[in-house]
Amino acid sequence: MKSKTLTKLCLILFLALFGMRSLAQDQGETFMSPGKVIVSVQLAAGQVRVADTNGVLPSVFFPYHENGVDLGISYGINNHWAASLSGNIGFSSHKLTVDSTPNNYVENVKTSSWGIRGGLDFYAQVSEWFVIFAGPGVRYSRSKVKLDVENIDGTSGGWDNPWFSSVSLSGRLGGMINLAESFGIYGSFGQQFSYSWFDVNSGGQDQKWKVWHSAWDAKMGLAIYLGGE
Repeated sequence: MKSKTLTKLCLILFLALFGMRSLAQDQGETFMSPGKVIVSVQLAAGQVRVADTNGVLPSVFFPYHENGVDLGISYGINNHWAASLSGNIGFSSHKLTVDSTPNNYVENVKTSSWGIRGGLDFYAQVSEWFVIFAGPGVRYSRSKVKLDVENIDGTSGGWDNPWFSSVSLSGRLGGMINLAESFGIYGSFGQQFSYSWFDVNSGGQDQKWKVWHSAWDAKMGLAIYLGGE
């Protein structure tokens, strides 16, 4: 399963870059240029995994959906390639009523996360106002969850959990709509193949739990363009 997900990610990136390179060769104009800088501010949505260490054995939750903000900068290396660096924060809140008659309870789950990504993107100008880009990258992120429980008898409780750390092979495919010479709409869809871990003390012993998984993200916002030839 892990190898299939990684293979799909690599294949999608390869086909996207191959198609964009062919498109770029057919276009006389290029959007990217050496020294050009793109600064973006985007709303972000995506998946996050977290760990719960309150039980007898730790568990890894299925992905929660988070919303957040992403700040990014790209620097033109030549007429098609740019190096990129971005950082994001995310939050979510979920309420679940657990039916354990007669002791039903409400579980409030709150997640938070942050991450940083570096990569390379290939830019192809489709028309005067539309540009597409794609490329690989590496991402480091951390996420955690807090659970608050409200019991039917009026009592309550809760607990924090350790940080869930991930290193990911990240690919993204995006587009830009140029609204002006130095301003536009900037968006992308990304996929991560991740190796994650968290530390827990179980039975008086420190343990490191590890897991492989995949996740997606989507971003949309505004960008300004600076400099370039």
